[in-house]
Amino acid sequence: TDANANALRWSKMFNFYFTADAPPEAGTVTLGLFKSGTVPSVDFAALVPSGNFIPAPATVTCSQMMPTLATGVLSWSNPTAYDSIIVSRDGTTIATLPGTMTAYTDSAATFGSHTYAVQGVVGVDLTAESECTLDTAPMPVSSVGCTQTDPNFTDVTVTWNNGMGYDEVRVYLDASLAATLGGGATSTSLTGLSIGLHDIEVAGVVDGTESNLVGCVIDVLEPPPLGFVFRIAGATGEYDPTSGTGSASFAITAEESSANPGFPNELKGLSAGLSYDASLVSATSVIEGIDLPTVSFFNSELVTGGLTVGIVVDFNNIATISVGSPTEFAAIQLDTNPTGLAGNSTGASASLQFVDGLGSGIPVENLVVVGFDGVAPTLENGSIALSPLAGTLFSRGDTNNDATINIADAITILDYLFTGGSATCLDALDANDDGSNNIADGIFLLGWLFSGGAAPAAPFQTCGTDPTDDAIECDAYTGGC
Repeated sequence: TDANANALRWSKMFNFYFTADAPPEAGTVTLGLFKSGTVPSVDFAALVPSGNFIPAPATVTCSQMMPTLATGVLSWSNPTAYDSIIVSRDGTTIATLPGTMTAYTDSAATFGSHTYAVQGVVGVDLTAESECTLDTAPMPVSSVGCTQTDPNFTDVTVTWNNGMGYDEVRVYLDASLAATLGGGATSTSLTGLSIGLHDIEVAGVVDGTESNLVGCVIDVLEPPPLGFVFRIAGATGEYDPTSGTGSASFAITAEESSANPGFPNELKGLSAGLSYDASLVSATSVIEGIDLPTVSFFNSELVTGGLTVGIVVDFNNIATISVGSPTEFAAIQLDTNPTGLAGNSTGASASLQFVDGLGSGIPVENLVVVGFDGVAPTLENGSIALSPLAGTLFSRGDTNNDATINIADAITILDYLFTGGSATCLDALDANDDGSNNIADGIFLLGWLFSGGAAPAAPFQTCGTDPTDDAIECDAYTGGC
């Protein structure tokens, strides 16, 4: 070996330190000179390891008590007897223990990275520190799910289960922080994502320390080019609870999504098919809706239990319509089905459902025409709430309330009209159901009795309410209803 390899240059400053298993004390350091001469070495005062070498605690280990706690658990072995043991965390003493202890639980620890040190104490002397490092993190979230809930938009809903109580929850989109939420949050929505694959990760945070990231990958799909919706509007109906006769109506509307490119787009036509509960109602007519301008072609077909509508705005391909707001394009009138409603005094609901494929010729589809392309709309079905008519039960033509209809009833009408006779149910006197009481009612009833004329309108020879909306009322009827 070269004895001169560690020589120090003259006029340079050098610093030295030593790691020892004994505390420092005042002593003498001898510095030998490289160049021989009359002074072979120099002695000077300095702190040097003491002669009391006490072995430090050995095999120090650190571990986390459980995933939901930051508590650190330390253990070690004592190679010699100590008077006491000092435990420190990140350079700060956190406990002084009896010298026989070989373990310590740090319940005050926070999540994060910590360096623990254990020192033995004998008298006033300290051993060297024996260290271990413990990295703790909160328990991560689980069951992270990503869903593009509405295909018309590129928004993504993120859901998860929390593994423990957090101070906050962080959501990362493609490795960039996208949202910081309250510690109890278990879902969020990321809006306006670009088309394509995205990596979404969620971390719980406690004491400023994040849990391990748990995530999902989602392929955000491009929304359909256009979105429209057909709806049922203004569906209502009334019926006589005794006879089951009545009427109903509803409209079909179209509306375009405001998220569509080019909104509102110009439509050249529409078609719709719809079925209903034929046991309760039957369509009698389909006419142009109140929001529809004059069009070149409007056609409808009534089929068993359903109907179809077809519209071409302009055969010359010049005029168009837009449906940026709910636009009524067809209005439907229906009669109630007496068989299904007679005797029902509580009401009923007749289902209405958009259906493709109806029609006696080429099956009709639910479509809107944008340019020359047919676009299938979203279909929102509905129902007609059928309500029983309120009113006094009576039998039309039974003017004297004796539960039979004969010439005496015609005389009662004439008596009321011309000699001041009394009548408690003017609806019963309105034999021809024209909404008024006059001599025509007496003649109408006599025509039915003796000349084979038409029978009075319902309710006739049975009890019921007046299905006609008029000014005549029935205050009381005592004919057996």
